[in-house]
Amino acid sequence: MHKKTSNKEFTSLFRDAALKTKSWHSVMRNNWRIKFSIHNTETIMVFISCTITHRSYVRFFSVEDEAVQFINFVVNLD
Repeated sequence: MHKKTSNKEFTSLFRDAALKTKSWHSVMRNNWRIKFSIHNTETIMVFISCTITHRSYVRFFSVEDEAVQFINFVVNLD
């Protein structure tokens, strides 16, 4: 049987990234679930998922206005 070992370097990198990331609860808009995360105060991650079709988008932005424009574009799709 294979014994599972932890990779301390990976664990350290994951922990460091998690400590530098802020995340908020998702919100619903026009059947789309939207979730924001900000990493290291400069990278915005937007996750958008349709509750009907389960289509999902993940995008990274460095400018908040561009993230908002993308969200508005997606949630207004038919």
